[in-house]
Amino acid sequence: MNATNGGRPLPGPAGYEFRGPVEAAGIGPGVLAASPAGNPWFIATLFDAYFGFLWFWLWVAYKETSWLARIVWLALILTLGNIAMASYMLIQLFRLSAGAKIEDLLLRRSA
Repeated sequence: MNATNGGRPLPGPAGYEFRGPVEAAGIGPGVLAASPAGNPWFIATLFDAYFGFLWFWLWVAYKETSWLARIVWLALILTLGNIAMASYMLIQLFRLSAGAKIEDLLLRRSA
């Protein structure tokens, strides 16, 4: 059961975590008015996103047995980001049998 504030649920820890950046973005210049090129937060966010993409791809490269599949998934992940990552996970999940364990998802399948 969630605590409420005037009928509205109170946010959990993640809600408080995002409150500051959202408020700061709201009082700053509009999205279209600011140029992200020299903004250090923009650069940090890009590094964070692409390091996340590369870490995920390392797991994909471990799971896939052919170099062609590894290269195709790398290109898809680097260009489409989370859409490609979610697609890969859905493909992996649909391939699992009904009684599969987490190891079956995470570890390389035998050839």
